[in-house]
Amino acid sequence: MFTLSSADDQVVHDPRPEVVAAVIQGLPAGGDAFAILASDADKLTFIQAIGSPSEGFSLEYQDGSLDRHFECANQETRGVTASRWTCFSAPSCPRSGSASGTR
Repeated sequence: MFTLSSADDQVVHDPRPEVVAAVIQGLPAGGDAFAILASDADKLTFIQAIGSPSEGFSLEYQDGSLDRHFECANQETRGVTASRWTCFSAPSCPRSGSASGTR
């Protein structure tokens, strides 16, 4: 189970993939926006996006420990960010840290 929260105080427990995509797509323009999808079982497992629709989003991902913390070096669009998040919250997603990022 995961909890999704965003800069506009939305909180959604165990969001469906389409809800995750809608929250990312709806992040406001004109300033820093963020959204975080965190595991309810383990607060050390999460994915978060910070940025703006006009400049892109930085993506951070942590898989259970500080040793498995990754950041994307590039600015991603909302569409790319939403697709990564949809995979992250799926039980079958291979969360190996291979998302073109750095530690």
